[in-house]
Amino acid sequence: MIIITRPSPYGETLTKICQTAGFAAKHLPFFKISAGPDLPILQHKLNALNDNDIVIATSPQVIEQINQYSMLIQFPTTIQYFAVGQQTATLFSQLTKKKVISPSFNESSEGLLNYLVERNISVTNRNILILCAKNGKTLLKDVLLSRRANVENIYIYHKDRILHSNTILDDNADKLSNINIIAITSQAHLLELEHYCQNKQKSQFTLIVTRKQIKQLAETLGWKRVYLAINANNYNLFRTISTLCSNETIVNTLDENLSW
Repeated sequence: MIIITRPSPYGETLTKICQTAGFAAKHLPFFKISAGPDLPILQHKLNALNDNDIVIATSPQVIEQINQYSMLIQFPTTIQYFAVGQQTATLFSQLTKKKVISPSFNESSEGLLNYLVERNISVTNRNILILCAKNGKTLLKDVLLSRRANVENIYIYHKDRILHSNTILDDNADKLSNINIIAITSQAHLLELEHYCQNKQKSQFTLIVTRKQIKQLAETLGWKRVYLAINANNYNLFRTISTLCSNETIVNTLDENLSW
């Protein structure tokens, strides 16, 4: 059984791709995504930016919620755009019609902060809008404030916990083939998974994760088999899943017929 914890709609999409390939897969998200309180003021905040200011998108859910709220949001053409993660950058570029920068070597908030330093991109006295979750991490804002930027979090979406049965892993484990995989795309998902697993499941299930930091945390928490996907987009997650399931023929067929 392949368990996909990524929230909707991307988690549902990945689940359907796995099912189309003939894999037993189930979508079990740990968080529900809903519209955040700052969507109505987003356009006003964008309009108030100066040339060379910065907007950062922190996840694909940011773009999804903006698109659901309004297709008429106008993004300034004279500012810089950054994103956490390649998938977020691709979606954000489609939305803004502008180049969006995101380091590929470390698809995390830490990676973006390091990138700004390595490329000598000064943020001093620049206005920065961080498009993020209401109850998400504050690392980006805290560090950028310490670098003397004028930073404001714009809460585009909420993340609310979805509660499952305590036996959710046992209930969905494939006891015949013994192929049991859980796809984890954030540290929050990994920590939420801890509520539902015991030591035996940490040996029974294989984790696929999307960042080195998540892999390190998983191993610290006692997971025995943890694989790192190239990045967090559904295409690479599926290829990693299919490799572990030893089904390359299906992968090659789907490459020609599925839209990622």
